Amino acid sequence: MIRKNVRGVDVVRKNLRESHQNYGVLFQRGLKKATKFLFDRTQEVVPVDNGDLKASGVWVVEGDGFEAVGSISYLIFYAVYVHENLENFHPNGQAKYIEGPVREYRFVTVKIILDEMKKSRDAKGRFKKVPKR
Repeated sequence: MIRKNVRGVDVVRKNLRESHQNYGVLFQRGLKKATKFLFDRTQEVVPVDNGDLKASGVWVVEGDGFEAVGSISYLIFYAVYVHENLENFHPNGQAKYIEGPVREYRFVTVKIILDEMKKSRDAKGRFKKVPKR
């Protein structure tokens, strides 16, 4: 299994936890959207020979509120070898098929989370109750 963490999320969690409790629900919702977005980007660049590697890809968000963690994994036994071996020739796709998109889209993923969290205020700037989904 391959897992890549985005740096700085812990600092963002700490700062936001001290704010309004609705942010936890919205953080988790935004993290789900951001993780799915990143997974879709990895699917675009994962090397495809017979399709087993690509088909083994999964994404999940575990935990609640600010404790939520998003993960993207490719579960087939040779996933790490393909991901890490820069010497392999890939006629389609690339090595670092998780790390590349995580680095390239890191600011987009933060924006996805922040856009979701902005939904915690009404038109007058007051906090509104956010239902869990």
